[in-house]
Amino acid sequence: MIFMSQTHELEKKVSERTAEISEKNKLITIEEEKIKKIINNTPVGIMAIRISDQKLIFYNQKITEIEGNNLLLDL
Repeated sequence: MIFMSQTHELEKKVSERTAEISEKNKLITIEEEKIKKIINNTPVGIMAIRISDQKLIFYNQKITEIEGNNLLLDL
């Protein structure tokens, strides 16, 4: 009987932790969307390039207006 009780308690803790992680992931997604909106609506071009291989990892819409559609071809 003790084993069943321990199993039930463990399942309850796992379920609670899973719900907590899910809620935190939702909050992170909301914050990421806010940041993306800010970056994409800023009046300056923003781009991030990984130095090790010069790979473009992010850019906003304004940078494509400045650099044109050839942005990806130039890197």
